[in-house]
Amino acid sequence: MFARILIIAAHTPDETDWHARLARACAARGHAVRIWCPPDNQADNAFFAVRRAFRPTLALWTAEAWKSHPEKLAAQVADACASGIVALRPTSDALEAQSADFVLAVGDACLHALEEAARTSGRRAPFVMGMPAAIDAEYMQATLSDPNAQRDAVSFDQARTPEREAAAAALRDAACALETVAFHPSWPENFERMHPGANRTYRRRTTAFFAGLPGNDAPTEADIALRVAEGACVVIAHDDGESREGDAPFRAAVCEGIDGLIRTIASLACNDEQAQNLRERQHAALASMPALEDVVDETLAALDRECATRNGAPCRPDVLSQEQPAMKVVMYGWFGARNFGDDLLLASTATRIEQRYPQAFFCVIGANASVIENEYGYQAATPDRKYEVRAFLDQAAAMVLCGGLLFDDPLAQTAGEMEFCLDPWIEPTGQAAVCLLARSLGVPSVYLGFGAGPIDNRPTRIAVNLIARSEARFLPRDEHTKDLLEACGVKSNQIAVRADLILGARDYVIERAAQAPNDADGDFFTVSLRRWHRNPADFARQIAHALDAVTQETGLVALMLPFDQDDVELHRNVV
Repeated sequence: MFARILIIAAHTPDETDWHARLARACAARGHAVRIWCPPDNQADNAFFAVRRAFRPTLALWTAEAWKSHPEKLAAQVADACASGIVALRPTSDALEAQSADFVLAVGDACLHALEEAARTSGRRAPFVMGMPAAIDAEYMQATLSDPNAQRDAVSFDQARTPEREAAAAALRDAACALETVAFHPSWPENFERMHPGANRTYRRRTTAFFAGLPGNDAPTEADIALRVAEGACVVIAHDDGESREGDAPFRAAVCEGIDGLIRTIASLACNDEQAQNLRERQHAALASMPALEDVVDETLAALDRECATRNGAPCRPDVLSQEQPAMKVVMYGWFGARNFGDDLLLASTATRIEQRYPQAFFCVIGANASVIENEYGYQAATPDRKYEVRAFLDQAAAMVLCGGLLFDDPLAQTAGEMEFCLDPWIEPTGQAAVCLLARSLGVPSVYLGFGAGPIDNRPTRIAVNLIARSEARFLPRDEHTKDLLEACGVKSNQIAVRADLILGARDYVIERAAQAPNDADGDFFTVSLRRWHRNPADFARQIAHALDAVTQETGLVALMLPFDQDDVELHRNVV
């Protein structure tokens, strides 16, 4: 049995964050996983859309997200599914959460501290469950560069303070000219603060040392395990005046205060043999850790049992209530741009896929990620967010492209075929780029129920040919589109003519027909037109004559159904 897990975070974690590694491990075990960052405004409405689209059976809050959102949202989440807080460090706030079913304490130290706090609390608190810090073997082995290559930096994860900035500057001066890399966005750029679009995994693996500074945000057991896996020597500073040698997880070097940290790292930086011995000891300590994927299995099974016995909302599903492994489907199109036709395609196509594959869940690449996420509930990214697009495609069952995508107009404001090498978006070159990326990850691409044309320009034809080279399947709505594709070099065995997807939107059409005047009673057919600069001057008159002929021959009533506000006037002109 499998879960549908909603991880609620204050901000999108990058691939080097523990919550992101947890999400990937859950996905590798066949669970559906969605990371959701609630908007600052109307988060409750946004959750309604997420609940409808994703149907979670388990919600895991990061501690930061729990503190930054109102109790009303937490109550809504708890009403929908089992929910709890993931605690990487002990905090009394987690035990005061009235809407949480549980607190998941990661690491032995965090578990023991929270269990003790729960015993002495004297009030109703969520039950505390432990999850051991575990080794992420896939992450540890996914080295992007030679692990023995020169490592040139010391890194920090914690938020900037004046004292920490001064310490980092002193460390840079003392530690054999090592650079300082700050991964927290609060640091100034002269400390090589990572750009949001940079490859953090690569930069992590080129750091020689990881410095853990004193404070409430000191590195957790889970954090230290990841940094050791990346190959850094971990050095932790404390400021409580007690001897801590041998007390840190994974044999991290421990020193007293920031001055001690500077001396320790400076000494290691100038002694390669000493640093390598420390690195090897820390790596050896990881060998005794359980595998993260095994820990995920055990933890979810335990949560399924515990939450079932404590369920205060009988309508909630069991945590492990999905019978089949999750199937991730990536949708690609001009979605979220307030074009009703394309957004209707998104909703109706996703619904049809879910009817056929109940285990499916969706990630969407579209024009406006905020609209898609907050109004439709799907995890979304725009095509320029390349790392997110790659993450969507990773482990996906298929990428479905639909709507009017293959025609000349979108390339008019680009560099033509060179756009493929520059910054491809949703124009045909952008589609070619994402189809080739999908192919490299073993994900099939399918153009579903679409129409194409005009395809008169060479750059568009080149883009369509590149899409075909990705072994995409084309299921167009008409023979004319099939002819255009074959003229671009698409093989005939890649094409099969099928119906227009919009023909599946029967419920919507019936709803609109019910709002029509009384003279629209009886059998009807729908007419949807687009205002386009290449329409002939007498386009409305030509369409009107054609519709008159159909109605006279069949007795059907023509129901005008514009999909975009800009097209209403055109329909009125036809009438």
